[in-house]
Amino acid sequence: APPTSYLHKLTVREVAKILRKLRGIDLKILNVQARCQWTDYMVFVSGKSTRHIRGMADSIVARVKKKSTEDNHLEFPSVEGRACEHWMVVDCGSIVVHVFSEEARARYNLEQKW
Repeated sequence: APPTSYLHKLTVREVAKILRKLRGIDLKILNVQARCQWTDYMVFVSGKSTRHIRGMADSIVARVKKKSTEDNHLEFPSVEGRACEHWMVVDCGSIVVHVFSEEARARYNLEQKW
């Protein structure tokens, strides 16, 4: 298995603070511990443009990198779907962050599946 020292670096509060600061739209945090074996929280947020979406996803990764290097850990997540214009995911282990365009979020309606 790949090294996973970054997986629990951020709290859900820290993630929410980053996304609010970047003016993420309609932030929702779901505690899925009872229904999911591979993560504790699903975070959903929308962005106004591809640049906004990518900026939010990159900021989550940057914060994990900062905390990881402070602890001398050199592994960190990447943005999955970074080339996609409508939906990007950052898997932080205990928190999975989904950053959507408003259209993609409505189309996939992932929040309702949890």
